[in-house]
Amino acid sequence: MINRLQAAAAAVALALPFAAHAAVIYDNIPGTPDSGNCAFSTTCAADIGDGDVYAAQLFTLADAVTIESAAFAELDLEQYGTSVNWKFYLADGGGGLPGTLVTEGSSDILSSPSIGTSSGYNVSLNLFDLPSVSLGAGDYYFALQLVSPFHETYLTAGVSGSGGAQSNDGGAIWFDGYRRRSSIAVALYDNNVGAVPEPATWALMILGFGGAGALLRRRTVAA
Repeated sequence: MINRLQAAAAAVALALPFAAHAAVIYDNIPGTPDSGNCAFSTTCAADIGDGDVYAAQLFTLADAVTIESAAFAELDLEQYGTSVNWKFYLADGGGGLPGTLVTEGSSDILSSPSIGTSSGYNVSLNLFDLPSVSLGAGDYYFALQLVSPFHETYLTAGVSGSGGAQSNDGGAIWFDGYRRRSSIAVALYDNNVGAVPEPATWALMILGFGGAGALLRRRTVAA
């Protein structure tokens, strides 16, 4: 009985990074991540002489929203970055690329649960909070730069067939596509990641509820 409960708790815990974000504003995280490129990491970009690299993904809003958290998928050797630099741009640059900067900041990565493996690498979903970014209807880019001491951290390709962009100078000049990728794997949510219990906490809670239920059933049978 306990083994079955543990298995169920583990399954739910793995699903929580997605279930916790009930209101998804934009989701480009693929079910089976493609390989990525290490220029997304600050360490890797410096190592290969690419400068101040940002990767960005185009998204469209039909209505005004407030974005409070985000995520990106990453291939790694279970060596995670510490924080992420992010920017929101209007898609009003030349050729529909990032143009006017709306807002920017830096956020600590709060959780990096594993969501699978690809090409011999772990695939993690890096979750972080944003300071309530309010955007009206329109076309935007969400740009990211992973702050990491590790070379082998790779931003994965998104499920979309278009919308990726790259800058090698911190966002001054943008190019279509990201390292021969048509898009990047990011997601935006309207709730705060920090307000949601960690997956391990949920797993223990579920296990406790299951154990309590089993005990009650045993008492009922005994009576």
